[in-house]
Parts: sequence; C-alpha cells; structure tokens
Amino acid sequence: MERFVAAANRYTVQLGGALATEFQGYLTAFTTARTSQLLKLGEVADSKTDASFKGDTVENELMKNVHLIGAMFVGDINTCMDFFDQSFVRDSSNEDEEEPAPPTP
Repeated sequence: MERFVAAANRYTVQLGGALATEFQGYLTAFTTARTSQLLKLGEVADSKTDASFKGDTVENELMKNVHLIGAMFVGDINTCMDFFDQSFVRDSSNEDEEEPAPPTP
C-alpha cells in the first residue's frame, strides 16, 4: 500500500492530487487499525496468561478437595459418591435404561 501511495505521489501530475490524497488517507487508516489490532493481540495474550493461572489455582484446590473427601471416607464409596452428583452430565435420553451400579472396593 505504501508503494501505491508513493507511486500516486510521484505521478500526481498525470493522476491528479485527489487520488494521492485519497490513498494517503487509506494508508493512514490502515496503519492506525493495524497498530490497534497489534495492541489488542497483546491484551488477549495477557488475558490468556491470567486465565491459565486462575485455572491452575482452581484445579489445585479441586484436587485437594477430592483427596480430602477420599481420605475422610476410605473404602466407603457410596458416601463418597454423595459429594459427586454427576446426574447433570449423564445422557438423559436413555432414562428407561438401568443406571450402572457403583464399583465395589
């Protein structure tokens, strides 16, 4: 785009000043938009890093909770499963099928 503006400026006599001015405006608008885009990319990268850090914190805390519940009810699977209601995850389209029994220790 810069080469086109340079050529339009070089041949202003043949093409007219309006064309060179118009394309100089396009170049300025493009440069401004591109600079803004690059700044936003940096912001997104920072947000991803922050989200990743927060996700690690949540994951660690959940793992501590799972270990604590397991340690509190060693060998008592039914009591442990009271803390982990997964009915919202299961497929509700097969409601007439039997639910599988929990594993035995």
